[in-house]
Amino acid sequence: MKTIPVVGAGIVLSAFLLSGCVVSEQVYLQDATITAPTGHLPVRVAQDVEPGKLTISPSLTVSSRTTTDARVPGHSKVGPSGAYVVDTVFNSNGTVELHPGTNAYPYTGTNLHWKTPSINAMLSMDYTLSKSVALEGGLCYASGEGVDLWGGHIGLGLMSEGEVLGMRISTGFQWTPASYDVNTAVETTIQPLFSSATKVYTTLYNDVGSGSPFGWYAGMTLNTRVHGWWAQPFVNITLSKERFFSYEPSHLVIVRTGWTTVTSSANSTAEASAVLVLLSPGISFSVGPAQRVLIGARWAFAPDMVNQDGSAMPTRMWFAPFIQIDLGL
Repeated sequence: MKTIPVVGAGIVLSAFLLSGCVVSEQVYLQDATITAPTGHLPVRVAQDVEPGKLTISPSLTVSSRTTTDARVPGHSKVGPSGAYVVDTVFNSNGTVELHPGTNAYPYTGTNLHWKTPSINAMLSMDYTLSKSVALEGGLCYASGEGVDLWGGHIGLGLMSEGEVLGMRISTGFQWTPASYDVNTAVETTIQPLFSSATKVYTTLYNDVGSGSPFGWYAGMTLNTRVHGWWAQPFVNITLSKERFFSYEPSHLVIVRTGWTTVTSSANSTAEASAVLVLLSPGISFSVGPAQRVLIGARWAFAPDMVNQDGSAMPTRMWFAPFIQIDLGL
């Protein structure tokens, strides 16, 4: 089964003249713990669409899974013990240098630990420009590891209504609420322009933070609209690109080449993201002339995660029941 990389920590080459040297960096994602919800988008049905109508929808999602461990691309090669090896050099002038050791083996452990908040709340809005076009957006909130996490989305909806079926296609941009605790290793290669004495230095980083990185979504909802039925079934399927962090390691790298001192910041960016497949079946029913309740469950699949042994994880999924109330104004 083909896997799609979740984490984008790769080679970022920045060649420039610095004290007669060409400096390049390579970032490795060694270990990352993230707290983020698995999908935070509302479900929109196409039923009795009226142009110029504003709908406000509070919703609540309860997650059944707390922590998922997986291996994702971006880790460095390791030594025979399965750990990244560095050689420490103590210079006579009191400085300390770290150099990559003998790392010739692929990493076979887990380097991503995904914690999902137990409750995710959202307030979204939908405004119909016509019977076939709507603007959508909203804010979501989750709490994880003692940190308040805020995200949101904004997009466009296209609707079509038939005699017994309705369809809506939604697409747009989203900001995933996430906190992270990430360990990275940056290998800095220094090549003097007029010498072959290339040196490679290792710097280890630990960065802790939170934010709402930019991603995208695209989904489709099919629903019944049979008059006389007290409940109308629906099913939604969405592809959701969720980015959990994107930052530059925050410390300076100070190395000594032997004939000059080079000071370089970590210019490379460490990133983590995932493409989720969200499947959300449920039912909707009216509770007033302009009010509707949607009750359903969301399964979130992560096809780009793999087991520790490298095999695909078709059962890697999360289950989350939800309730949404549509209030038409």
